[in-house]
Amino acid sequence: IDLRPILGEGVPILASFLRKNQRALKLGTLAALDILIKNYSDSLTAAMIDAVLDELPPLISESDMHVSQMAISFLTTLAKVYPSSLSKISGSILNELIGLVRSP
Repeated sequence: IDLRPILGEGVPILASFLRKNQRALKLGTLAALDILIKNYSDSLTAAMIDAVLDELPPLISESDMHVSQMAISFLTTLAKVYPSSLSKISGSILNELIGLVRSP
C-alpha cells in the first residue's frame, strides 16, 4: 500500500500521539515513524520532520529507558536518511541526550 497520499496529514497526527500519556501508543508511534522515515524518505517534508522533532525531547529521559531507546533509534534513522536534520537535533534534543548520558 502506498501511503504517500496521506503522509501530509498522517505524520502530524502521529507526532501528536507522542504527547499522549499512553506508553504503548508512544512506542508504537515511534516504531511507525521509524518505518515511514526508512520507506518514504522522498515524500516527507521538512515541516513533517520538524513536527516530530518538536515532540521528542520529553521522550528522552531516564524515567522510561525503553521509550528513550526507541526515540534515539528514530533519531539515528533520521540522521542516516536526512543528514541535514542533525542541525535541528542540536537544541533541546541534544540537551536531553546529554542528560541521559550523565544519569547514574
